[in-house]
Parts: sequence; structure tokens; C-alpha cells
Amino acid sequence: MDPLEVEALMTPGDVFPAIVRRPAWQRRAACRGQGPALFFPSLGGNNAAAQVICRTCPVRAECLDFGLADDSLSGVWGGVSSRSREAMRRASA
Repeated sequence: MDPLEVEALMTPGDVFPAIVRRPAWQRRAACRGQGPALFFPSLGGNNAAAQVICRTCPVRAECLDFGLADDSLSGVWGGVSSRSREAMRRASA
């Protein structure tokens, strides 16, 4: 389950702690304020729009590191899809 799905299941009292736990670099991300649909496309969906935004992001490296560190995360992190991150993990193992 990705972070957005988890937040959707939270009660209002649970949301504040989740926001506080977010990494500080996320406040500077180019995707901030964008809808999640771009970064979490349906299975087989196109992630090209997300990758365009990621190319100009000042925290792309931090975002990719975050996505690589947690293999349960789906979607685009640091301009890289879930499938590509999995391949990167296998290649570095």
C-alpha cells in the first residue's frame, strides 16, 4: 500500500502525525500540490507527465533514495517507476 492509500484510510486525528513524519525534503518537491494520479497511475498507465515534473525537481535524488529504500512503495519516486526501481535494486544487489 502506498502512502497516499494509507492516508486515505486515516481518521482526521491520524493525519497530522503522518504529515509531521514526512521527510523535510518533500516540502521543496516540484510535485508538491500536484494530484496523486500523475505519480500513481493505474496498472499499465502512463507516467510520462510525472517524469517531466521530476526532471526539474530540486530534490529528485532524495526522492529516488526514499523510493529505493522502501520496496513497498508504488508509483513514481524521483522520476523512476516501481518496476524500474525494482530493477535498480536487483542490479545493485
